[in-house]
Amino acid sequence: MRPIDIALERIREKIKEMTNTTESILNEMSKGLNYKIEDISRYIDKIRLLRAELHSLATETLARYQPVASDLRFIIASLEISYGLFRFSRYALDIAYIIKNFSKEKNLECGFENTRKMLPHVVEMIRESIESFMNRDVDKANKVIKLDSLVDQYLSDALKKASEKKDSCTYLDFIVAIYLERIADHSVYIASDTIFMI
Repeated sequence: MRPIDIALERIREKIKEMTNTTESILNEMSKGLNYKIEDISRYIDKIRLLRAELHSLATETLARYQPVASDLRFIIASLEISYGLFRFSRYALDIAYIIKNFSKEKNLECGFENTRKMLPHVVEMIRESIESFMNRDVDKANKVIKLDSLVDQYLSDALKKASEKKDSCTYLDFIVAIYLERIADHSVYIASDTIFMI
């Protein structure tokens, strides 16, 4: 085993920890869109700490071992993926805030017709993108990239409905769809980083 392999494994472990925390967020989101802000905030704090630790490890590894080729690509991809995982959690929190505040202010009980259909595909993209990276699976990475067009179509449908119906629940459905589409985009970034790494 090369000395750098120990450092790379420590980086891998941080990504795994971030992934496990992201899975907890996905489990909350999978139950529906009315998940608790407090739960997501707790997960975000953990992801933020793990991301800072990963950055320190990556910086130390770059300075100490001056990696090249696949080792360097792995470190670069890990940094990008840690950002993607952090953004997932931030968008999940933003969605929770928007739904809570908007619904309370307007005294609404919305069905989220479009985003409830969209959500399982976005959750699948996140899971598949992370698995593609952890297992160096190009097929999974390409699957995520292909799924993005379906999510884009859901966003387009939400925009069309919002422009036609012009009621508060339809607008809220569209706003949440925008955030879900951004999460899907970050899944695509992770999938693309995986292909770059391999």
